[in-house]
Amino acid sequence: MTTSPLTAEDYCDQAQACLSAKDLPAAMAIYEKVIEHFPDHVGAHEALAAICFALKDNSRAVELFKRMVALAPQRTDALVNLGAAYNRIGNFNDAVRSLRQALARNRKCAEAYYNLGFAERALGQLSMAIAAFKEAIQINPEMWEAYINLGLTQLALNSPAQAVQSFERALRLRPESRTAREGLIAARHKAEHAKQAISPFGRLVDMDKIAKRDSENEEHAYFMSSEERMLDRQTSHQIAMGIEQSSAVLMKTLREELLPAIQSLAHHINEPDPANWCEHFEGLMQSRSRLQHIVSIVASRISALQAHEDALTRGGEGSSNSASLP
Repeated sequence: MTTSPLTAEDYCDQAQACLSAKDLPAAMAIYEKVIEHFPDHVGAHEALAAICFALKDNSRAVELFKRMVALAPQRTDALVNLGAAYNRIGNFNDAVRSLRQALARNRKCAEAYYNLGFAERALGQLSMAIAAFKEAIQINPEMWEAYINLGLTQLALNSPAQAVQSFERALRLRPESRTAREGLIAARHKAEHAKQAISPFGRLVDMDKIAKRDSENEEHAYFMSSEERMLDRQTSHQIAMGIEQSSAVLMKTLREELLPAIQSLAHHINEPDPANWCEHFEGLMQSRSRLQHIVSIVASRISALQAHEDALTRGGEGSSNSASLP
């Protein structure tokens, strides 16, 4: 009596049994055998790639996920997993390309946005990374990892107040997260430090301290001399000039970069293969990132100007009171 040869499913059942027993090396050997005998078996490639990814054999995982994309081009998750594997080996440009192809097929994939944000942050595209993490959170509000990475990116973009909110949300979802806890401490410290502004005469002007000048502890409040006030107004003028210059750059970027990128995408968006217009979409996102960066510069300068004016206004009230500089 002859024994029937094992089918691919028989091998996969054996591999699953090994996985259940946490015997990863045995499961890997079986999946390798499946691929050897059945080179086009999608499930074996997927399972073996996942094992390699878990064991941080990242280069092997990339090759297996690439093969899986070739075997099952219709599967969005294959592109997402390939993008995540590219991130692991530091190939962030290919990660962005793979993940944007995935999002061209499925705009509701939180994992694609999450991994895209990771890649864009690594490439220094912080505004785009923040947008990607926010998209992931909007799709899956329970994705605590996205809140952590959003907070880290906001810190890198010098937005500590927003980072505090992101880390707090992450800790509500994952109270045991050490990364979220440490990030929250750093963000709160940076947000507190941001309350102080550097005056042009070389000392820290504490806005909260100035605000207390009319309180019962007035003798300890900070008062600005007329010379210091004049220097602050000169600084306000310099900030205003910076706002004007940044606004000019903003309008030029809108006219020469963002509008042409939108027109190019509109021209190619009806092509049947998403990969053909994915590159144009990426160009639009890069233009948007530069635009957001310029907008953030304008906004920060406006905030700086307002902070200076508020401080001067508070400092000017009741200026006839006798007091000496500390």
